[in-house]
Amino acid sequence: MPTINSKSMVDLLIRNNEIYEDDKPVKSIVEYTNAWGGVCWGLNYNSLNNYGPSDFVINPKTIFVRKES
Repeated sequence: MPTINSKSMVDLLIRNNEIYEDDKPVKSIVEYTNAWGGVCWGLNYNSLNNYGPSDFVINPKTIFVRKES
């Protein structure tokens, strides 16, 4: 469950249809509030959403789903 806390990196991934350099394509991005009140983005590399509500994933919402080409 990779998580990033850089909005500019999220914007870059979305602009490139979830592909970053030689990393495998991200299937979706979930935005959520972490347990300390910060905004984070979770990366799903398969169709399963690994970011369900919990004490550490607050108010998760899918903000992007990769368009298959």
